[in-house]
Amino acid sequence: GEMNSEIRDQINDYLDGDVPFLLMGAPGIWKTAILSQMLAARGWHLETMIASGREPSDIAGMPLNTPEGVQFAMPAWARRLNQAASEGKGTALFIDELTSCHPALQAPLLRLINERRMDDWSLPKGCRIIAAANPPELAAGGWDLSAPEANRLAHVSVSPDLDAWAGFMITQPDTYSFVPSAEAFLKSRPSLFQSVPKDAAQQSGAWPSPRTWTLASRL
Repeated sequence: GEMNSEIRDQINDYLDGDVPFLLMGAPGIWKTAILSQMLAARGWHLETMIASGREPSDIAGMPLNTPEGVQFAMPAWARRLNQAASEGKGTALFIDELTSCHPALQAPLLRLINERRMDDWSLPKGCRIIAAANPPELAAGGWDLSAPEANRLAHVSVSPDLDAWAGFMITQPDTYSFVPSAEAFLKSRPSLFQSVPKDAAQQSGAWPSPRTWTLASRL
């Protein structure tokens, strides 16, 4: 994928050291795809939670009446992680779109990131915690991370890398013929590889990113 080796090494160090981390970078630079690729190469089970589309009960679990009182049932995504761990697989929870989730979700997410458990259930031992976010000014319905939330994560700044993108794309049989001309053009006009409009009104229009150059290469 289109991420330079220094950032990949940093991610691998955090995975090996069991340090929760946050991938912060603009939209369209394949943060999610590259992380999924790296974990698949390790043979780990990955669960992705799109934080912006969740409610607190999706994280803490649904309350159930039991003979011992109200308990919170383990959500399906957490059950799948525990099942994978029981089969001897490495596990990772990927919390995507962190800066697009409502502040009401931050309390349960904080506990999940810090303790890897809720009141009535736990994530498997050694489950890695990873998050990704667009900068708040570029996130859909963006919210700044709270100081406690930001402090629980190592921060990895991810930026597009033209050489890494071209090196990956040249290996793809349906796009390799396009890459040399695109790479030459982008090296002469590097600002067009990734150019997020600063004006919010223009952000809903067309603008270039590694994602859109990949789509263009397919055409």
